Amino acid sequence: GGGDGDAPPELTLLAGGYKFRFAARLDGDGRSGVYATCSPLGRPAGQQKQQQQAAAPRQPLCLRPGELLDLGTIPADAASTRSIPSFIAKNYVHGMRPGEHAILISGSESVYDMTDDGTGDLRRDGRCVAVLAAKCRDADDVPALHVRLDPEFNVHVLFGVPYRGSWSEYEGGMARLAPLFAGSGEAEVKVDRYNGLGTRLDSETMYLRAMRAFGHGEVADCVTSLLDMHGEIEGGSGKQQGGRRGRLAPRLQTVARIMERRIRELAGPPGLASEGAGGEAEVGDRKIDGTLRERLRKLIEKLADSDW
Repeated sequence: GGGDGDAPPELTLLAGGYKFRFAARLDGDGRSGVYATCSPLGRPAGQQKQQQQAAAPRQPLCLRPGELLDLGTIPADAASTRSIPSFIAKNYVHGMRPGEHAILISGSESVYDMTDDGTGDLRRDGRCVAVLAAKCRDADDVPALHVRLDPEFNVHVLFGVPYRGSWSEYEGGMARLAPLFAGSGEAEVKVDRYNGLGTRLDSETMYLRAMRAFGHGEVADCVTSLLDMHGEIEGGSGKQQGGRRGRLAPRLQTVARIMERRIRELAGPPGLASEGAGGEAEVGDRKIDGTLRERLRKLIEKLADSDW
């Protein structure tokens, strides 16, 4: 199930004779988080419930070490899969905000991005996916939410503590979920996310350093992402969108100029790189599409225009 309107989103899962409920809400600091509870199916209500509980204490749910529960797939219209270079560009342009709702897909070089290209805000459809409001795990946490691709490339959200060869790590992760599995309360669950490391300033510095070292394919992904974002931002309307343009233009321009410089660097000194068919800059067996370079040049010119 999901939330309606402005109601806090929820997800309910039935597994092993138990009902798991994942509810998103704000904590005391105003940050979104996901809190899970677990109760047996068919639990009686009222006085009968109390009598039965007194006569037969509830048995806690038991999972095999490393067993994960499948919470289902993320709706295709709630997110998009991006390459890491493409996401780095978008996250930087929008002030690292998309990283709050992005998940690095385990076992791949892709990021599941749930934000709008033009605003950087969480997509409306994404708000109905309760588990996606979870906080990123702390450095010493073992994450309880995981994202995996199945053979058909559907994105699944899994719940539980993985066993990665360290029994002490596994026990520590399970201890954090003890109130949930014992049925004595709720537990906050967190997820692995790709949104940079350290402070925001440190993260932005790392992003810029990474972009300055992009290779051919990474540059192409980054430039394509810039062009898509510019199109979405330019297509918006209203006073709020006008103010957003003013804030984002310098950041778009920063990334665009880095990519322009990288294209020149990758082409090598004049005379060593040749122009191939269609205006492609050939460097060994790798090419940078001439049309993409021309669109980047026009984007830089437009961003330099004070009227934009």
